[in-house]
Amino acid sequence: MKSCVSYMRYSTDNQTENSIEYQRAAITEYCSRTGLTLLQEFVDEAHSATNVQRPEFQRMVKEAVNGPDWETIIVYDLSRLFRNVTDAAFYKSKLNDMGIKIISVSEPLPDSDEGWLTETFTDTLNEYYIRQNKRKTHAGMTVKAKNAKHCGGIPPLGYDVDSNGKLIINEEEANTVREIFRLFRLGYSYKKMAEYLNGRGFQTKAGKPFTKNSFHNILTQEKYVGTYRWNRRKAKNSKGHHNNHAYKPDEKHIVVENGCPEIIPMEDFMDVQKKLSRRSEGRADTKSRHHYMLGSLKRLKCAKCGAYMVGKVTTSHGRKYATYACPNHKGGACPTKDIPAKGLEEYTAVVVVNNLMKQADLPLLNKNIKEGGYDADTQSIRKQLISVSKRIDNITRSLEGGYSEALVERLHQLEQKEASLKAQLQTLTRTIPAIDEKNLKKLKNKLANVLIKSDEPEVREVLATYIEKILVSNESVTVELKI
Repeated sequence: MKSCVSYMRYSTDNQTENSIEYQRAAITEYCSRTGLTLLQEFVDEAHSATNVQRPEFQRMVKEAVNGPDWETIIVYDLSRLFRNVTDAAFYKSKLNDMGIKIISVSEPLPDSDEGWLTETFTDTLNEYYIRQNKRKTHAGMTVKAKNAKHCGGIPPLGYDVDSNGKLIINEEEANTVREIFRLFRLGYSYKKMAEYLNGRGFQTKAGKPFTKNSFHNILTQEKYVGTYRWNRRKAKNSKGHHNNHAYKPDEKHIVVENGCPEIIPMEDFMDVQKKLSRRSEGRADTKSRHHYMLGSLKRLKCAKCGAYMVGKVTTSHGRKYATYACPNHKGGACPTKDIPAKGLEEYTAVVVVNNLMKQADLPLLNKNIKEGGYDADTQSIRKQLISVSKRIDNITRSLEGGYSEALVERLHQLEQKEASLKAQLQTLTRTIPAIDEKNLKKLKNKLANVLIKSDEPEVREVLATYIEKILVSNESVTVELKI
């Protein structure tokens, strides 16, 4: 008796007449009727035949190359193997060279020139059906897109989809999006952003920790400023992969202004796009290993030419020094020389702290501490806690009706987030001792040191909030504050 293997596949989770069980029954009956011995099965579940990078298909081909104990592949129909004429021709030729025959139980073909012609026509017809389906699907999606309706897949972080197919804001996720934009504008690297967000219990749309690869699509997502855009990305390549940075011409895009609710102000979004552009050109402040207190704040300017000064490491007599430099000085267009970062940062920190914490303001300082200077933060965290607690209750009630591994995993994630939020709330609301004249100087020194060395977003936000501008020339440094 001749030996064979079977190959079965379906594209979706829906059980149709071409489901795995239906295919298996037909193949088993064929083998019994023709006297073939079925040695093993290769099954690809929820994989399209337009892409040959299917795990079980590739395993079968690899086994065929290594001289298997079988000489025939049985399929329910040829579309289970291929829906692409080029792939069909390549792999059939490859298998034929190794003496492997393909048999379709629902499309019996004679071993003749006429059979070859019919089989080739069948392969072409299978690809034609796929192309037709894609065209019809694309036409339907186009109608939806012109009405700014969600066209399938998982919506972007920050949004859910309502019963009419329109995007609506998921407030908990929207806060995560706002935090991502805030961190990036403060000069955080992707790695630092991931560490910061994960440490505070923020999660991706899938409920997983952030990685350094999580942010580019979020930071360039136009929906966050209310612009609905569809059909932007190029189609998958021959291996079934998308290039996330390859786009179709603008005239192919469908754009609906104000097509979805805004999460990020346009000014902040455009600022982020400029920073992204500078990063791609290799001019990002975050590429330097040295932490620059005034980096990415857009507050430090050359008093002579008005250009923003940037952090720069210079070498002199074999030693490296961190400086701030006018970008026009190197080409001779501006006389302002590099200024040592250490001295400028210490001076600026002292100016800011002295104005924030004047001795005459001690009663007001202590009043703010007593009443809680973190009102906005605590209110936001309390809202998040209420939302997370409700979701935990909902999942717990769902689990009473039956065990679900996915629900248990989600419950675990939410409980971790709840614990993280409670810890943040406790930190913000803990009792802080009153400040008196004796410890004011010590506190000022500590705060100045934090402003210089810390790259936490809250610290950088303080600097961005209170510094109007810093003007540097070869003769002087002027720090102008908003306070």
